[in-house]
Amino acid sequence: MHTFRKAVAAGAVGSVAGTAWLLSSSTIITPIPKHEAIWQSSSLSRLNSFQNPVLEDVCVKRVPLSRVRPELRYDEAALALQFCRGVWSGWAFAPQRVLFTRLFRTSENSHLVFSKNSIAVSDFELNSEFIDQFQVIERSSNVITVREGGSPRDPNLREVDGLITTAARIDLEKQEVELSLSTRLWKGKDKVTDGSLPVPYLVVVLHWLYAKALVQSGAQALR
Repeated sequence: MHTFRKAVAAGAVGSVAGTAWLLSSSTIITPIPKHEAIWQSSSLSRLNSFQNPVLEDVCVKRVPLSRVRPELRYDEAALALQFCRGVWSGWAFAPQRVLFTRLFRTSENSHLVFSKNSIAVSDFELNSEFIDQFQVIERSSNVITVREGGSPRDPNLREVDGLITTAARIDLEKQEVELSLSTRLWKGKDKVTDGSLPVPYLVVVLHWLYAKALVQSGAQALR
């Protein structure tokens, strides 16, 4: 089974409880609007060189600034970093983090970031790696883009490739911070001629629930 399908299955198990709450906690938008941060990525055309069909969506959550810790409240860069830390070190990602650690941690890559505590304090600098399945490939003050779908040690095209972008934007007029997690996935190794997406529709639905859980986890890290 491909690692992405394992990831979705692990995430679904971790988010069964409170499904109704999750459904109302954020908004899934597909396709991704052109103003979203992931469209700033210069890696999209390079990695999806065959221009294959893409599964794309963005999960958006708005949080009142009054519910954010004072030291983060008006610092967009700090908000983006803490949100990213919360996404990847939080409860929603925990099943996948444990699974991937068991699957991929070896004596050769044990120096990489695997643990919850290490991810929670990471600066997510450009080219940094975690769990041997994710690599920061683009970075700005309020946007962090990671590549997934395989080990960063293999730079080649992948069976299923993808980009996940976390971003934070302060809306001073509404006194809110807009948090977003954008996902784009595609079959990367060969040209797709039948219009098929990288995963079945049922997996897509589970992915939407998982994305909501990740965003909620990230948002809680701002309190």
